[in-house]
Amino acid sequence: MTTRIPTVTALVLAAVAPTASADTPTEPVRPRVAVAAADPQAPPPTELALLLAPVAETPAPSTSTPVRRTPRFALAAGPYTTTRALAFAVAETTPVDELPETPPESTLVGARIEVAIFPAGGADRRGRLVGPGVTASYRHSVGGSAGYDDLDAEESWDLPVIDAGWSLGLRYRQPLGPALVEVGLSHDSASRRVDERPDWLELPDAEYRSVAGSLRLELSLRPGAVIALGGSYHHVLDAGELMAVDGYGAGTISAYSAEAGVDVALAGPLFASGGLTLHQVAIEFAGDGELSIPSGAEIADVYGATDRTVSAHLALGVRY
Repeated sequence: MTTRIPTVTALVLAAVAPTASADTPTEPVRPRVAVAAADPQAPPPTELALLLAPVAETPAPSTSTPVRRTPRFALAAGPYTTTRALAFAVAETTPVDELPETPPESTLVGARIEVAIFPAGGADRRGRLVGPGVTASYRHSVGGSAGYDDLDAEESWDLPVIDAGWSLGLRYRQPLGPALVEVGLSHDSASRRVDERPDWLELPDAEYRSVAGSLRLELSLRPGAVIALGGSYHHVLDAGELMAVDGYGAGTISAYSAEAGVDVALAGPLFASGGLTLHQVAIEFAGDGELSIPSGAEIADVYGATDRTVSAHLALGVRY
């Protein structure tokens, strides 16, 4: 029998190789990681150099609302309703037959449309228009009427009444987390007039033109749902026939508005909105108008008026 003598190389490899057994767990095979080779001629770094070495910092996540600088456009239209009440302030000694004619409280319905363009602002991640923009709106009543009394003929007439208005303004909208603040400046017009007014009706129409400054706060309740509160002050430029010489004359006038609304995102670019608006005009007459002085009197007995409207609207729109 021939005995094979192991070589020296085989003995060395057998001694170095690990012996697997049932009691010794087998380590998993670790993937090889390629490490850049250091310069063999460079001296090893000292402990001081390691301590002073710059450490790369991970930037903290941004908490600001990102803004997509893309042109944005919004268009909405829908029905509205408005109720008006005009009341005059008169002296207590004014005879009953000299009291000024007042329009009855009337509720009208109509249609309104509004558009907003924010070409330099865009929209934040919540889909709200932000930055500088231009807005415009128009409304007009449809088929409204109100009953007026002809005191001389002792009859009541149902006369057609028209409510109309428009607004053109500049807006700037700044997001603040879940909230958004909007400031604006606009030129507004609002009128309530009797169409084909008869000669016996001595009530002049009111047509207000004003420059308004506004402030509005929007708050996101959840993604796609926004509630808004706002107000505006109107510097009235003209009041139409109401403050003309053959009306109640000149005087001081001021106006303000308050509003509340909600905006809900629908499928795709569609959204629905609604709101309530209170608008009030306060007038103090100087007493130089023909209608402010009773016939045969030397001083005026109509010294003021309050014109108040309450409106509500619904709209369906698109934003893109």
